[in-house]
This record gives sequence, C-alpha cells and structure tokens, in this order.
Amino acid sequence: MAIEDITRFYHNDLVVADSCGMMTVFCNQQILCRQSVSDACINFIQVEVDKTGNQVIVLSDDNGLVMGVLPSSELWKVNINNTKLTKELGPKLTVKCVLSVDLTNSHGQRSSYIMVSDCHNHVYMLQQGTIVMVLETPAVITAKIGDYPTTDWICSMNTIDLDNDGVKEVVVGCLDNSIHAIKVSPT
Repeated sequence: MAIEDITRFYHNDLVVADSCGMMTVFCNQQILCRQSVSDACINFIQVEVDKTGNQVIVLSDDNGLVMGVLPSSELWKVNINNTKLTKELGPKLTVKCVLSVDLTNSHGQRSSYIMVSDCHNHVYMLQQGTIVMVLETPAVITAKIGDYPTTDWICSMNTIDLDNDGVKEVVVGCLDNSIHAIKVSPT
C-alpha cells in the first residue's frame, strides 16, 4: 500500500495491490483505476518522485518482476531473473525489498533510483527501468517482524546522511540481524 498524490486530483491517493497481481488506485474514496500488472502476487509498492516532480508507481512481484506504472499505463518492466547475474546464481531470484531513493553523485547532481534487493545478497540500482548498477551486500536485505519464529519479513532499506557530508548513505537491515551503511556514489 502507498499513499501519495499520484493523480493530483485530490489531496492523497491510495495505491494498493493484491496477491493476484491487480493494482487499484483510489482517489477521493472512489476507485480511479484497476489494472492487472502481473500474473503473480505483488509484494512491494513504492512511489518514485524524480527531481522534476514526475511520479511512477513501482511494484514488484513474487517472480522477480519490477515494474513502473501510472494509473493509466505501464512505463517499464525489468525481471531480475533475466540478467547475467541470474545465470551465475542458478535458482530463481525473488525480490526481498524495494526502495525509491534520491542519491547525489560526486558532482553534486541528484538522481532518482529504485533499489531492489534480492534473495542472494544483491541490490540492483534501477533508473527509468534500466539496471545501472548491481551491488553485493553482506547479507540478504530485509528485517524480521518481531521475535517470532516466522518467515514474515518487512522492508528495511533507507537513506540518511550519516557522516554529514551532504551525501546520503543507504542503510540496510539484513536477515542476519546486522545493520550496514553503504556509500553509493552513482556516476
């Protein structure tokens, strides 16, 4: 679920998705649109807002598909199982976490990225539907809900300027209960 002013018709819109791959956008307590975006269960929703204010609803499913959509159209799709890295790892990759971030490069230019973590210690940096970088992480990025013996996990990636240098670092909570800060300097 995401709450964001996607349509700019009303204050905030509600974006929800279900286990059948259906995305629904509610505006002013009414269904604005409903569209099938995947054949699998949608497990993450993020809204990416770029530096010009354009918005994209980013969804991921159980099959490793990450897609950018608007209420009226599909913009892009990327399947993390169709990369060179996948052929090396073998089994099917699943998305464990999705985060929309704005990062600043060494020249002070801000860019919007979608960070997608998988089940094999990797973070994919996507920009406008293209994988621009793959980072290896110390562990699978995710966070456990409570102290229960369960397989229910929630997203745990965020950005913050830890060293006060004006550039945000990516902070990740991992499956092995560790927390890491990653300095990412896109070119």
